[in-house]
Amino acid sequence: MKVAGRLKRAGFVFLVWVLLVPLTGAQQDAAGKIDGSAWKIGIAKANVTPDKFIFMAGYGGRKTPADGKLTNLW
Repeated sequence: MKVAGRLKRAGFVFLVWVLLVPLTGAQQDAAGKIDGSAWKIGIAKANVTPDKFIFMAGYGGRKTPADGKLTNLW
């Protein structure tokens, strides 16, 4: 029973690998090196803290907008 489960899992992993690896866009040359030109990555940091204080969702009992901030929202 354990062997059948392992074979079933190995087959599933192989099938997923065969189906997903071509979708990554990585190209392999004859020497076996992967051409990473299809991979793109980006990083950024932006402050999204509102300029003026606003009413916040979830605080329905409040009669005034927020009265301060501890940190910026990034």
